[in-house]
Amino acid sequence: MNWEDLEKLASKYRDRFDEDEPSTDHLTSFDAKLKHRFKRSFPLKRQIWFRVVASVGILVIGACLSYLIYDNTRHLKTNNNISQTTSELQETEIYYTKQINKGLKQIQSLKISDQKQKTAILSDLNSMDKNYDQLKSDLKNNPDDERLVHAIINHYQVKLEAIDQVINSISFSQTNLKPQS
Repeated sequence: MNWEDLEKLASKYRDRFDEDEPSTDHLTSFDAKLKHRFKRSFPLKRQIWFRVVASVGILVIGACLSYLIYDNTRHLKTNNNISQTTSELQETEIYYTKQINKGLKQIQSLKISDQKQKTAILSDLNSMDKNYDQLKSDLKNNPDDERLVHAIINHYQVKLEAIDQVINSISFSQTNLKPQS
C-alpha cells in the first residue's frame, strides 16, 4: 500500500472515525476520577512518610541509647581500672617512701667529715622530688595513663638506688679510711 491508497481509505471511512468520539460527560467524569485518585493517594503518601520518619527516629534513638550504655559501661570499667591502679600505686608509694626515709636517716646518721658534701647529697635527692611532683600532677590530669604510673614507680626505684649507692660509697670510704691495727 502506498500513501495515496491510505489517504483514499481514510477519506472513505472518515465519518466512521468521527462517530466514536466520547460524549462531553466523559471528560467530566474522567476529571472527577483523577481528582478522587489523587486525593486518596496523597494521604497514603503522607502515612508512608510518617512511617519512614518514625522508623528512622526509632533507629536514631536506639543508636544513641546503645552508645550511652556502652560509654557508661566503658567508663565504669575505666574507673575500676583507675581505682585498682590507684590503690596499687598507693601501696607501692608507701613501700618506697618507707625505704627512702630509712635510707635518708641512715645517710644523716653517717659521719661525713665534709658537711657541704652531705648537704649537696641531700639537696640532690630532694631535687629529684620536683620531677615526682610534676608526675603526680600529670597523673591527676590523666588518671588512666599507665605510663605515668610506671614513671612514678621508676622515680622511686631510681631514688632508692641513688640513696643505696650514696650509703655504700660513704660506708666504703669510711671503712677504708680507718687506721688498721
